[in-house]
Amino acid sequence: DRNPCLAGTACAKKLGWGDQEAAKALTAHFHPDFVIACDLLYNPESHLALARTLSILAAPILLAVRFRRKDKREHAFFDLILNQETARKHNLRPFSLVDKVQLPVEDQIPSAYAYHLKPFYHTH
Repeated sequence: DRNPCLAGTACAKKLGWGDQEAAKALTAHFHPDFVIACDLLYNPESHLALARTLSILAAPILLAVRFRRKDKREHAFFDLILNQETARKHNLRPFSLVDKVQLPVEDQIPSAYAYHLKPFYHTH
């Protein structure tokens, strides 16, 4: 990378969910202080790939989520990473919920929240 992240600067990197080799290569060069993400949970089929990528990065997450569906399928992602037993079953690093704040929403969106998640560093 010709423009590496320097201490004291903000840096963004492109990373495809589920590309474990790319995530491992990225963490070989630097460790992110945190991950900022928004509207990632609309496709439940991608939850495991997303969780695997975040598990490898092992950084705190700031995640904003708009829950579009009344059935709340987006909640399955949180079951995957916040439940230690489920996370370990899928060989993931579990996370803990540090904070959850309700966000203002438009009428057609049932609810929206901002989550602060912190990885467990010792999983055994």
